[in-house]
Amino acid sequence: MPKTMIVQTSFNAGELSPHMAARTDQGRYAAGCRTLKNMLVLPHGPAYRRPGTEYMGEASATATQGAARLIPFVFNTDQTYVLEVTHKCIRFWHKQGLITDSNNAALSLATPYAGEHVNSLRFCQSADVMYMVSPHYPPHRLERRSHTNWTIVPLAFQASQAPPELISLAVTGSAQREYAYVVTAINKETDEESLPSPVKTCMAASALNTGSYIRLSWKEAEGAREYRIYRGDAGVGNYGLIGRATGTSYTDRGQAADFSVGAPESKAVFTKKGNYPMTVQFYQQRLCFGGAFEAPQTIWTSRSGNYHNMNISYPLQGDDACTVTIAAERVSQINWMLGGKTLLVGTEDGEWAISGYGSEPLAPNSCQVERYGSYGSACLPAITLGDTVIYVQRGGRVVRELRYALDSDSYASTNLSLLAEHFFLGRRIIDWVWQQSPHSVLWCVLDNGTLLGLTFIREHTVVSWHRHETQGIVEAVTVIPGQEDDELWLLVRRTRKMQNGKPESFLSVERLAPMFRSDKAEDAFFVDCGLTWRGAPVSRLVGLHHLEGMEVQLLANGMVLPPRVVQNGAVSLDFPASVVHVGLGYTSDIVPMMTEPVEFQGKSLGMARRVGRVRLALYGSLGGQVGAEGGSMRPLLLRTVNQPLGTSSDLYSGEHSVLVDAIISTRGGVCFRQAEPLPFTLTAVSCEVEIGEM
Repeated sequence: MPKTMIVQTSFNAGELSPHMAARTDQGRYAAGCRTLKNMLVLPHGPAYRRPGTEYMGEASATATQGAARLIPFVFNTDQTYVLEVTHKCIRFWHKQGLITDSNNAALSLATPYAGEHVNSLRFCQSADVMYMVSPHYPPHRLERRSHTNWTIVPLAFQASQAPPELISLAVTGSAQREYAYVVTAINKETDEESLPSPVKTCMAASALNTGSYIRLSWKEAEGAREYRIYRGDAGVGNYGLIGRATGTSYTDRGQAADFSVGAPESKAVFTKKGNYPMTVQFYQQRLCFGGAFEAPQTIWTSRSGNYHNMNISYPLQGDDACTVTIAAERVSQINWMLGGKTLLVGTEDGEWAISGYGSEPLAPNSCQVERYGSYGSACLPAITLGDTVIYVQRGGRVVRELRYALDSDSYASTNLSLLAEHFFLGRRIIDWVWQQSPHSVLWCVLDNGTLLGLTFIREHTVVSWHRHETQGIVEAVTVIPGQEDDELWLLVRRTRKMQNGKPESFLSVERLAPMFRSDKAEDAFFVDCGLTWRGAPVSRLVGLHHLEGMEVQLLANGMVLPPRVVQNGAVSLDFPASVVHVGLGYTSDIVPMMTEPVEFQGKSLGMARRVGRVRLALYGSLGGQVGAEGGSMRPLLLRTVNQPLGTSSDLYSGEHSVLVDAIISTRGGVCFRQAEPLPFTLTAVSCEVEIGEM
């Protein structure tokens, strides 16, 4: 059989569907992989091993009562928290662990949310306040008052400024006509207008003037800068503005009432079960609530600049609260909202944009609703990635990009999971989050506990799916800013073996370790649910009760030790070591697509292939194995002769050649594997392949 060389210099198309196996003409094929497990990709093209996960602690015992969630609370890049939300409880994680109270017990906050409803929670945050909604509970307000003082209370929709108390109406002149008055207060800090005072009436002259007038007096309202006085005809109920005052009295001498400016009116919202909103978001200085069981296509917004104020006026004013109901052929639930140039809304039946007319802001008398798609959305929040919105299509199996197209002046929706649809067969996404730094990865949790990653960099046309497996079931993820990169936090259901021999399930809170950038092997952290010892040399590690009865991998001073089982929360080392990483092992695999040789021009389909010598380019790697797909694996011997035994090897960067055990098949693939707690980065591969008839 004639020999040829097959070269692949990029892997950033990710793992491709088996349906792509023969699509050598497709643009992403040349940079794709048949398998990309526990590996990530760089936008430049290389594939590198996923870092391990650091064990932060065990989740609350209430996590056994229904679902558990991780929610980010970010005040700024330094003051960041992860909220562990379980059955009627929130605990708070900050940097290296749980926040504790004065008794050194884990700080916890009682909530109304039962475990079965935790996954229905939606939230948005402004500074120290987070607004939380669920269709099963009234909206709540979570507030951080200090590092160890947190409160959660039902959201009270009312003006924060109290109205004044109208005391008296002193009449000068005859009594021929009945007048009615109300007074409101304007807050000196926020300019928020209170609800009106109780109506007070009196009889006075039919035409007020300088000789026949009414003098109003009221009590000072705390926090008020000025007062507005409204007059109306008794029994009619319509009031018009007649004047303003900075003191506590005002004289009405017949000033014309401006009925285009009415007094605020209270509006009751979310008063009973069935009317509680499903989602919440900010848009144009308004707090917006979307969807309810009894009003699935309705959006309610607060007054502009007053998140807790849902009041309206008669007639309506531009800053009044708004109520918008989407008119569509079918009634479908609002599942997400995102604020931007418009308020984007995802329902079970389509994608919509809500805004004011033209360049006007959204207002009760300026509201337009436009439809931009008909794919429908799953009950998951959408995510903003730069100028792109990513959402999960109805059914939970398709990830779509919603992006504004200048040429059509509308939004276009693109399927981002089309070339990797095999990941979602019989599965659906139950949680997801975007980790912007270091390399823009969208992490997706499937309903079977598998973790998928999508490296998505639009400006460099990188759309790369990869799967990640661990000895457990991933249940939830979230991201908060870290010191260098964004931090991915995970809830993982694991099983340890207790001393009595019985398995015990527990929910582990873990954090993905930072991307490996060191030039020292001892800094490599490639174990899951792991811990690190740095300090004086030790020959025994303790404090591993979370891994009781489980086989762990160890890296001591940059050298791999044989696996061992944790007993009584401890393991022994072969020698005293000052830097030790210990945790659960995992295997990283990459199988490139193996492009079509140029000289065959697609004619090699169905022919026999036999891989002989493999040349690979590595960067900052140690260890690893290579072999023909389906055959035995050979170790990569990267230690040089000038590195003495008994010491850690230097990281290897460069080219390496391996003669693999030949297997004749029509696929002719090569598998690269790293199963030791060491780094592995593959930048390119060249395979010597014989191709011929079977």
